[in-house]
Amino acid sequence: QHQQQQQSLKKRASTSRSRRHRIRQRLLRKTRKEKNAGNRLAVKKMMSSLFGMLESELKGIVEWGNKMDHFYTLTMLVETENYWNKCQGFSEYITGVLTAVQGHLKWLFKEFIDEQLKWIMSLKVTAKKSGVLVPVS
Repeated sequence: QHQQQQQSLKKRASTSRSRRHRIRQRLLRKTRKEKNAGNRLAVKKMMSSLFGMLESELKGIVEWGNKMDHFYTLTMLVETENYWNKCQGFSEYITGVLTAVQGHLKWLFKEFIDEQLKWIMSLKVTAKKSGVLVPVS
């Protein structure tokens, strides 16, 4: 009977040790996640302080390309989407900048399309010109 009591005490001690070990591991995982989140935030702040002008410079390039030809906007939109897919998960800062530039590109292209639709709607087609649109100015 004495041996049985000792064995049951050993089992309880081992289960409480394993339980304490599991609790410690959970706490360590939580603190690691918190440290990683803090590190990510610090890296993002550092990147924005180093490359703070990047977004405005890219938007300036976008504006310049849009002035040259509105269809360059579509090309730039496709290219930024490709780079965004490559950088996703690599750098939060870069994906954030590319997302902002993509938003600007989408807005510019939408403005261009709306302008073209207004131009098409403003045409007064007569029976003689039926089926023929005036060239884009």
